Order: sequence, then C-alpha cells, then structure tokens
Amino acid sequence: MFRIACGRASLRITRGAQPGPCPPSSSFNFHTTAHTQESYRKRQSRIVKKRNTEKQIQREELLDRTRPHPALGHSPGDEQKWLASDLAQILVSPHDRRPLPPPETRLETPPASSTPRNNKSADMSQPIQLTPSNFGIGNAERELLFNDLPSASAMRAFAHHSPNDLKTGTSQAAASASILRERLNAELLARTTSLSNASAKGIAYENRRRIIAEFSEPGKPNDTGRSEVQAALFTWKIRNLWNHLENARRDIHNIRTLRRLIHQRAQVLKYLRRTHRERYLAVLERLGLDPRAVEGEIIVRL
Repeated sequence: MFRIACGRASLRITRGAQPGPCPPSSSFNFHTTAHTQESYRKRQSRIVKKRNTEKQIQREELLDRTRPHPALGHSPGDEQKWLASDLAQILVSPHDRRPLPPPETRLETPPASSTPRNNKSADMSQPIQLTPSNFGIGNAERELLFNDLPSASAMRAFAHHSPNDLKTGTSQAAASASILRERLNAELLARTTSLSNASAKGIAYENRRRIIAEFSEPGKPNDTGRSEVQAALFTWKIRNLWNHLENARRDIHNIRTLRRLIHQRAQVLKYLRRTHRERYLAVLERLGLDPRAVEGEIIVRL
C-alpha cells in the first residue's frame, strides 16, 4: 500500500510541474579586426611573416614560368638561346638543302671552221656554284673535285700536242669542247653529291660529322669519347626526337627513348661538372642549355 501511495504522489507532482525559464546564456560579438590586445612585437612578426610568404610565392611562380624545358634545354619563349648556340649553327639547315639552280654549262661543240666565241661557261676561271655536299665531302675535297680536277682533265687530252698544233682553229675548237665537257661533268657531280639530294640517313651522317669536328679538342680531331662531343650528340638526338613527338604523341617507344637520352646527357654533363667546371659551363653555352635543365631532378612530361 505504501508503495502504491508513493507512486501516485510522484505522478501528481510530475503532472503539476511547469517548465521554468531557461537561464540566460552569455553570447560574444564576432569581430573581423585584429585583437586589440595584440602586442607590437607580435604584430610586426605577423607582418614580416606575411611579406615573406608573399615573396616566396612570387619566387615559386617566377621559377615555374622560367623553368627550362627538359628536352629543349631553355625556357619557353627563349628560342634565341638555342639559335645563338654553336650547335644550332653547324647543323644542316634548310638553306643547305635549298634547290639547286639549273645547270650553267651546255655542251655545244662549235664547227671546226668557226672561231671560238668568248663563252662565259667555257671560262674555267669561273668557279662552279657549289652547295654543301653529302658523303663527307669537305671544302678541300670540293675544291679538288670541282675546280682543279676538271681543268686537269681538259688539258690532259692535249698534253702530247705541240704548241703550234694548239693554235689552229680545229685544235682550239676541240679544246673548247673538252673544257665544256669537263665542266659539265663537274656540275653533274656537284648536283649528285649535294645535300639537297641527300636522304635522311645522309643528313644524319653529315650532322654527326660536323658535331664531332666542331666539339673535338683542338689538335685532336674525331675525338668521339670527349664529353663535349657526347653531350652535343645527345642534344642533337633529343631535339630531333622532340620535333617528331610534337606530331606523334602516341609514339610511346620514342617517348621512352627520349627520356633515356635526356638522362644520359645529364649524366655526361654531371661528370664534366665534377671534373672540369670551366669546360662544363662553356659547353652549356655552346649547346644552348640552361643549367637547371640538366641539374637536379629531371621530370619529362609530354
């Protein structure tokens, strides 16, 4: 009975109770300005830190804008650095492969009774217009093949004639025809060996020959083991592959080859920097490369 009475009393008290007002809660206003109690030293530290952070962000943005291309070796828009380099000036250019002019010499044998006319093409003192030659023919070989050899061949036919025989009209006409014939042969040989008729393999051979001759040690030609020669050959191959990959982005095999060549060039230049610092800086200028393109971590993105 007592338990029942206590339960009814508690129920009656609960039903009659009214909720009272909630205690007021304290609230703070939101401020957008600095705290008024900040000390002068803390304020100066905060300003200096903000200024340094802004400068660091600007430096990083500048480095990103001027970061050299890992393949080309210079910053975007700085193409003049490559064009002014020694390597760019010795490679086969479109000017070297310009179309040849029509032949100057025509083989026209005058009649025996006629007096030979002053034909400009028959004058062996006039040099043949030459363009860069293929097959490793240099300046000395071109002078021998296209200027000295035609004159010697033309005069050989009359080596056993007496001076009196050469004064006759028939001999003079034959000599003129021989000179014209040899000059025509020289012009045909020059056109055959010209770089304008060379294949891709012939142009690559000529570029390698020029690079080895240009970057070898003075007095020691054809030094293919020299670090400068190796770096120049790698740079030439890298630029050729990059020009190809600009139009063939899906050529994954040459992309892998490009990465390998870039890291091989970096290894050669790293060795040269460790052993001969002055030669390292000089060859970078001759190759048109920025030091940041071959130093540190190299990431190749296509």
